Amino acid sequence: MSPADTAGFSVGRRPLRRFTVRHYPRAVAEKTARLDLRMSPEHKRLLEQAAQLTGATVAGYAVARLVEAASTTVARSQTMTLDTASWDTFLAALDAPDDQAFAALRTMIPVWDRT
Repeated sequence: MSPADTAGFSVGRRPLRRFTVRHYPRAVAEKTARLDLRMSPEHKRLLEQAAQLTGATVAGYAVARLVEAASTTVARSQTMTLDTASWDTFLAALDAPDDQAFAALRTMIPVWDRT
């Protein structure tokens, strides 16, 4: 399951809900940037073997795996996973009426909008 997946799932007996804060779509862009890497000969041979097995070039294989790993890392950093009780508490907080202090704050004009 992808970290950016928003479907509910369960671990053991406790159902969990996944809430994605932000999603970065994969975009196809012009390839003008470079990234030079140093690695051990063993790692290079492993990448070459994996690329050959998938029918990709070494560079194409490496870029695809790096982008996939980076997308997963970013998605995980922007995803919360809540158990049912925490999800219900979160929804209740969103649905609750504002307290007086917050209601007053919402009516204020931000400093950057004041003239």
